Amino acid sequence: MERIVTQHIRDRESRTKNQVLLLIDIELSYMNTNHEDFIGFANAQPRNIQMNKKKAAGNQVIRKGWLTINNIGIMKGGAKEYWFVLTAESLSWYKDDESDCGKVLIGPIEPAGGETAL
Repeated sequence: MERIVTQHIRDRESRTKNQVLLLIDIELSYMNTNHEDFIGFANAQPRNIQMNKKKAAGNQVIRKGWLTINNIGIMKGGAKEYWFVLTAESLSWYKDDESDCGKVLIGPIEPAGGETAL
């Protein structure tokens, strides 16, 4: 009886080892294209788009909206509202919010020597 059980265990052990080795070979041959370090065809296009967005961010609008400027002098009158557009390279203000058309640009403020102090 003991001999039959031992023979059965050896037979199953051999089959199990073969299956484990086959599983290891299958996993080694599989290339994980979803890993963050893998740059394959699926990830090449989105990464290229992200790099282009970072390069184009130089003139991107950071903030825009209405801003009220109060005159300090007593005789000059009250406050005036202007439409301000802040980009990475300049600060511009307009009389109305149609700054996309380039209408009524009152004045841009550009940083001197590449320094920005806001």
